[in-house]
Amino acid sequence: MATQFQFKDYTFAVNPGQFQISRGKILKAFQPPMITGTVYPRAVIQPIGVEPILVTGRGELIGENVMEEYTRLYQVFIQEESGLLYLPNLAPFYAYFQKLEMTGKAGPNILSYEFSFLEDCGKNQTELSAQEPFYISRSGDTLCLISVKTGKTVEELLLSNPALQVSGELSEGTMVWL
Repeated sequence: MATQFQFKDYTFAVNPGQFQISRGKILKAFQPPMITGTVYPRAVIQPIGVEPILVTGRGELIGENVMEEYTRLYQVFIQEESGLLYLPNLAPFYAYFQKLEMTGKAGPNILSYEFSFLEDCGKNQTELSAQEPFYISRSGDTLCLISVKTGKTVEELLLSNPALQVSGELSEGTMVWL
């Protein structure tokens, strides 16, 4: 696992001072049909999937050549394709460099910036799952969702993982053998 913040071939000389990793669930509310003579039914909430991982943060470039360093970072930002994002002590994943903004402090030897990265779900589903004989579950994962991500059927996943059950959300960090 990486200890430095890195995107593609750009390694941040100093890890950003602050970053946040977030992910949400995609939920759909369905209204069941009204049955004559009964109480109005409550909506049924159904999980549809999970949103892509969003990494936001801020940091500072420090040194004699901060504008040159910012230009190097900007050159990586303007590349359209996604790349591997390495975060300290976490498994890398494919992401798009979504935002880069110069902010606040600027001086001869310091430049503040803000950034955001958005997970490339399509590439993570195909390329990362093909590399390992297992999948590490993320928040909101179910066997059905892992089945879609890895191309394995739920039945194949259950054969390889007899302790798991079809229904319900897996605990984050559960190792699922493929």
